[in-house]
Amino acid sequence: MQKIKLHSSFVRMEDNSTRFVAVTEDNQIWFLAPGHSWKLCDLTGLPEKINIVALSAYSRGPQDGSRFVIVSEENQIWWYAYGNGWTSCPMDNLPLNSSIMQISAFVKNDESRYTILLANGEIWWFSPTHLWQKLKG
Repeated sequence: MQKIKLHSSFVRMEDNSTRFVAVTEDNQIWFLAPGHSWKLCDLTGLPEKINIVALSAYSRGPQDGSRFVIVSEENQIWWYAYGNGWTSCPMDNLPLNSSIMQISAFVKNDESRYTILLANGEIWWFSPTHLWQKLKG
């Protein structure tokens, strides 16, 4: 495995065990369960020459498993469900030419939520039932 450039970790809701996810310099994605070896993640659905700049991982719950969320250099967000490959996230409502600096993913009321920090300092959030919205306060 090449040098790691990004990492995330989380507790699986299914069994309260820890999982680790890493992106290497060659943009491969690996995951690790304690007591096992690193395993290469399937990249089906991602662009062939993607440069990953941000990563977040979380557990969706006993029925839905784990999720990985990445941001590409082109500011596209992709999410992964084991066995289902990668799916792009809608980017509607985000400001044009927004540069995403960080991403965080979690579950609220059985629904995935993403928050992003843009280069201009704004924080935006998304769920499948809500388009991107700027955090106000």
